[in-house]
Amino acid sequence: MTFTALLSTISTPYLHTYQLARLFPSESPKTLTVQLTRFVGRGLLIRLKRGIYLFPERSIDELTLASVLYHPSYVSLETALHVYGIIPDIPSTVTSITPTTSNTFITPRGTYTYSRIHTRLYFGYHIHTDATNQLPYNLAEPEKALLDWMYMRTIRHLHTFRVDFSSVNRKRLTLFSKEYPSWVQEGLHV
Repeated sequence: MTFTALLSTISTPYLHTYQLARLFPSESPKTLTVQLTRFVGRGLLIRLKRGIYLFPERSIDELTLASVLYHPSYVSLETALHVYGIIPDIPSTVTSITPTTSNTFITPRGTYTYSRIHTRLYFGYHIHTDATNQLPYNLAEPEKALLDWMYMRTIRHLHTFRVDFSSVNRKRLTLFSKEYPSWVQEGLHV
């Protein structure tokens, strides 16, 4: 496998190592691994985590990258709240929710944090498409991101935070909040 062959075969800004055996069936797994290591050493690929590499000259949205790094997950908490303009603070990490194990990935493209939530609270997100590559990612609805934030960060009173409710649907917020513990519901009253 040459780098030129790799570039012409994979059109996305990233690649998963499991793709290579299918795309280059004549190459042994060991040879493919050695080639990937060499490509990283020459700066032709960026290793994001075990099994996922990025082409440095191809751009990728950070929200899309969050979905690529850890699945299942959806972008929520501070990141989604900032995207919707609900909080003014710019988060230093991309924050997501997962029904599996909590995890953090420190990559050359930023830090990505995944917080585990109970499976009954894993809802309230939609698939979006990034504008650059038309690649999908999961993003919490504004109301869900607010509730996830309160629940995961144990925020009992919203009045102590700068929160803009103009993009929040109050009916949906009330409906979603019924799935959360009572202290989260009580904390919504501002």
